Amino acid sequence: MWTSDYEIENLLQMVSSNWEEIRPLYLELHAYVRKKLNECYGKLAPTGGKPIPVHLTAFHEAVAWAIELFIHSNNHLEIINLVNSPAKDNDINYLLMLALEKIPSILHSYVVDLWRYKIFQGVVKEEEYNKKWWELRYRLKYSLI
Repeated sequence: MWTSDYEIENLLQMVSSNWEEIRPLYLELHAYVRKKLNECYGKLAPTGGKPIPVHLTAFHEAVAWAIELFIHSNNHLEIINLVNSPAKDNDINYLLMLALEKIPSILHSYVVDLWRYKIFQGVVKEEEYNKKWWELRYRLKYSLI
């Protein structure tokens, strides 16, 4: 396969193992987000394991994320003299905010990478792309999105 020069032999197993380690954290964050959506939107919030609409959790492009990470960092706030010296509590709050924003996207990235890997290996045939994508996304153990 053309990607073999850039990958390690057991990459898929390593990623799967890592996912199993962080899955409990993902589930906790997912439950927390659903709880907050219920508090905010009440009966209008998605229920019953339905996917959370992206407009309820905000959507950012990768470039916007990078800029946002930089401009909200304590170092940047010091550079532009908005804070004199960041307190330890600010670091903890900032890191929690980052975790709540970024960790849920790990699952989606994993599913997309696994999907691409299956296509590159020839496991998924072109005429079954749509069917196999939805099977992977909803019916397997990665259906937590």
